[in-house]
Amino acid sequence: MTDIETTGLNPLVHEIIEIGCVIIDPGTGEFLNEFEVKIKPERIEVAHTRALEVNGYRHEDWHFAVPLQQGLQKYADTIQNCVFCAQNATFDWSFLSNAFGKTGVIPNIDYHRIDLLSLSYAKLRDKGVLKYNLNALADFFGLEQEPLPHRALTGARIAARVYTCLMING
Repeated sequence: MTDIETTGLNPLVHEIIEIGCVIIDPGTGEFLNEFEVKIKPERIEVAHTRALEVNGYRHEDWHFAVPLQQGLQKYADTIQNCVFCAQNATFDWSFLSNAFGKTGVIPNIDYHRIDLLSLSYAKLRDKGVLKYNLNALADFFGLEQEPLPHRALTGARIAARVYTCLMING
């Protein structure tokens, strides 16, 4: 399960500033590994103020952040042979795909993409669920919600628990 934090909503303008992922066994839901990295923004001046509020970006907290290529390579090394899964796979993958193209880092992952939002809709639409954002799904399953400010690893952990509730326990 992958989650990213960005400086806005447009992958052609805004940047990834944090990547978090949790690798789980797809059959048991067991947490096998987790990873997080802060990425040094190159164009913070084009960031959306609201995006920075949501993810709690403060320049001093990114003092040890790494360049995009280095962070992506570490992420790619961590997710080898995995299936990409995210709460909103279209959003996260659009930023990651753009960044992979920009840096030349090649992720050695399965070509399938799992969108937790769509999966949740398909499995829960007849169970009275009206909202499919991560906090609504966490609430439905009795899990803790993602606190503010959002952190990529926290989002990935909660999304992995929701996935486990949907696919393993449910």
